[in-house]
Amino acid sequence: MKRKLAISAVVIALIGLVVSLALLRKPAAKPAAVTQTPAKQNPPIIQTGTVPALSVDSPQPAGDTITVAKVALPIHGFVVIRDAATNSIVGASNVIIFPETMNTKIAATVTKGHKYIAEIHADGDNNGIFDPAHDPPFIVNGKTVSAAFKVK
Repeated sequence: MKRKLAISAVVIALIGLVVSLALLRKPAAKPAAVTQTPAKQNPPIIQTGTVPALSVDSPQPAGDTITVAKVALPIHGFVVIRDAATNSIVGASNVIIFPETMNTKIAATVTKGHKYIAEIHADGDNNGIFDPAHDPPFIVNGKTVSAAFKVK
């Protein structure tokens, strides 16, 4: 009898955990100050009052890692590194959990003497994997939230 009660308690706890996680994923209203570029799916709903922001120290060392000093996100998202000359993506972070992260390391191959742009994107399809077709950049006051930097 005690074993049946213990099993029942575990099952009830697991059901409670699943329901709690489902409720936590329910989005709240989007603040008016932040907009996003259209994606193929509906843009994510902003869950906090955090305004997207990004800072990168410049210059960065050449190599295969960029350090982003600070990222502030209103929802889960990514930091994407682009070559400033070609606008091609040279790296992207793992999913960053909102609201704020400091000293984020990003795998991106960068070359001495070149200029790059770091920008933040929403996890538009909420799958935790960066996909430029589904994860739009954040736009505040009509401009993509980004930071330019050089590589020494």
